[in-house]
Amino acid sequence: MTSSPSRERLYTPAELAEVLSITPRQARTLTQGRALRTVKVGRSVRVPESAVDEYIEAHMRPVAANR
Repeated sequence: MTSSPSRERLYTPAELAEVLSITPRQARTLTQGRALRTVKVGRSVRVPESAVDEYIEAHMRPVAANR
């Protein structure tokens, strides 16, 4: 018996923009520039939730402490 692949949330570029608090144009730039792993669904591009998490982890910066 084979197990079914896990079903991961896939974001559209518009949803990605909302999640990352960026403009839809910036979201398209990230997907077209291969800064994020993408999946093609027909002619549409989707971004797996794990790719968003990886992007956030890779681009986090420590917050400077106030003096």
